[in-house]
Amino acid sequence: MFDKIVIATDDSPIMDTAMRYTTNLFPDSEYYLISVVNTTDRSIPQNITMREEKRKVATEALDDGKEVLNEEGISPVEIRKPEGVPSKEMKKYADEVNADLLVLASHSKMGAQRVHIGETTLNYLKVTSHPSLIFPRCCPPGIPNKIFNPTTFSSYSEEATMIALDLAHHFDASLTTFHFDDDDPGPSSRRIKKRAEQMDVDYTLEIKKGASDQEIIDRMRDFDFLIGSRGRKGILYKLHRIFPKLSLSKLEREIIAEAEIPILLTGD
Repeated sequence: MFDKIVIATDDSPIMDTAMRYTTNLFPDSEYYLISVVNTTDRSIPQNITMREEKRKVATEALDDGKEVLNEEGISPVEIRKPEGVPSKEMKKYADEVNADLLVLASHSKMGAQRVHIGETTLNYLKVTSHPSLIFPRCCPPGIPNKIFNPTTFSSYSEEATMIALDLAHHFDASLTTFHFDDDDPGPSSRRIKKRAEQMDVDYTLEIKKGASDQEIIDRMRDFDFLIGSRGRKGILYKLHRIFPKLSLSKLEREIIAEAEIPILLTGD
């Protein structure tokens, strides 16, 4: 399903477990590593010494990442260490290698009345069309047993659910779709149910019209893997290519910030 996987690595401890988790799921894929030297961070003086230190950190992150992947039986591994805006360089590399999936850590947290997601992750998710596997926390390697798929059964959401079905079938996991839109699920839900029956997937459709963001997040805590879509219904999302800040809804930001499980967001 995901033949070419790009991992955006840094010096954080999350990435070690993220790499082992991903290779455990997809051991037969091609892997690419990227660590971007951020030359645009205005919070840190960009003198020669600081830039050299950033290059050193990126090199060490790539070396460590390649070692982890080799330990997991992945070889060869292509590496890239560009300089510039991290989110742009990540997207550029994913496009270049025609990646099916990009893996990254979110470094997310909840603040007083605000959701904080790592700037690089947030900016990347605003511009990418690639599926993204996000690790908000350190997750020990394992195979998903219970997959959660919050959905509105829009065209974007249906694509995410199809991927969720394929992964549930592949990993012999259960799948629960959680319909939270105000409208009825409609024919899309019936197509999903029929396909689940054909694939012999342990499938459940839960309907809670108008569920609050917190209700969705609370339900998420009963699962070990989440698959959702970045796209959604409404005119505002259709403008996201012009106004990238519209790419992620408040719900998506909150899920990333509060999740303790891997999150797979499909593109559009």
